[in-house]
Amino acid sequence: TMVPYAATASTALALISTGHERAVLSAGAIALIVTAALGVWLIPRAGVDGACVAVLAGEVMRSALLLLQAGRIGTPQFAPDAVV
Repeated sequence: TMVPYAATASTALALISTGHERAVLSAGAIALIVTAALGVWLIPRAGVDGACVAVLAGEVMRSALLLLQAGRIGTPQFAPDAVV
């Protein structure tokens, strides 16, 4: 599950640093709901493998939502006097 997380960790940090904390929070909340729902459904049927699939699906959902949100927001705008 580290691959989807690592792919969007910098995106989450960029969103937070540009004032879009709610986007990161909502992506995490949706991922939590997906993970919990799939876990309730898959763990009794597949055990540990079901738990792995549920967590992976939640992380992929979080990554996709963060990337979509970052693409919608676009390039961050810096203050005119900021040193980049």
